[in-house]
Amino acid sequence: MCKVNLDTKDLIEIWKEAVEVQMHFNDLLIKMRTTVISIILAVFGGAAIAVKEINWYVNFLGFDLRLSAAVVGLGMLFLSVQYIIDRYYYFPLLLGAVKYTASMGERNNLPELSNLTLSIIKEVPDNIAKRVILLYYLIPFVLGVVAIYFIQLRLAQII
Repeated sequence: MCKVNLDTKDLIEIWKEAVEVQMHFNDLLIKMRTTVISIILAVFGGAAIAVKEINWYVNFLGFDLRLSAAVVGLGMLFLSVQYIIDRYYYFPLLLGAVKYTASMGERNNLPELSNLTLSIIKEVPDNIAKRVILLYYLIPFVLGVVAIYFIQLRLAQII
């Protein structure tokens, strides 16, 4: 590997690009998460309407599920897939960009290049961020399980 000597001006330009990449992945994750939650709310809302208006059943693995319970189940499947994509693909890309930017100052003996990124990492370590992501997806998933329970088992008693 050929070592290239860069002056401070070049390093600052590279640092700016690295920060841009961080911002790109962060923006992408925020948009994806808000879109996912919007879709899940729409699915759960559709299921709520179906509970009252449509009394259809679908057969799933030998069980008769109310259509509204099946809709919630599909929403939960979508939510699970999005969690996997978020947590195991896009979030590691963001972490890679953050770690690269954090190491720039140390590698080039210019700590001012990485002080901001290091401060952010110190305030929100990646293990805490991973737990927040899990909770972000787990809470609507658990609400979906509760909804299916009440739709499928309790609704017959209510109606």
